[in-house]
Amino acid sequence: MGEPSNHRPMLIRYLQCPELMGRMMERTGVGAAEAVSVDGGLAWLEACTKCIFCRDVGTCCDWFEGSDAGISPADFCRNSKFFGSCVERSSVGLNGKPGTELYGDVDSKLVSLRLQQLRLDPEYLQVCCTSVYQQLERVCESCKSKRFCARDLASGDVEAGMRSYCPNAPTIDALTVNWVV
Repeated sequence: MGEPSNHRPMLIRYLQCPELMGRMMERTGVGAAEAVSVDGGLAWLEACTKCIFCRDVGTCCDWFEGSDAGISPADFCRNSKFFGSCVERSSVGLNGKPGTELYGDVDSKLVSLRLQQLRLDPEYLQVCCTSVYQQLERVCESCKSKRFCARDLASGDVEAGMRSYCPNAPTIDALTVNWVV
């Protein structure tokens, strides 16, 4: 496979890089929930941006095909430190205790990240719609679909499946059209 041009149209790079990033996460053992939980999701967005604008897409593709087996992702991937910290967080647990369940500490971050991706300000809702926000957190804490939620939020597809699995969907829909329930 030839070296891809660094000057190809941005749309093509934008479509290819998230797939490569997902493959890299899978290969390095990074879970979506760990990735979106770092720094309120901002580190995840930064990592996606680094991937989209990466100059080493060809090296990354070759590495996945096995033709560059002599190198490690740390040699070319600008997200290798981020991935390493995610793996470390998941092995220790977000609260510093080994073997603890990941989602116990991430529940409120998932609802906050979902609101942010829908362009709603979670901090504003906490102050101005306190009871609504607390209800969103309570429902999220008891939700059985956290893995689906984390996966969709990690991919940046906030709408994917939301109505099929998110018990907070009606409340969030009401908030997005400026209805306070």
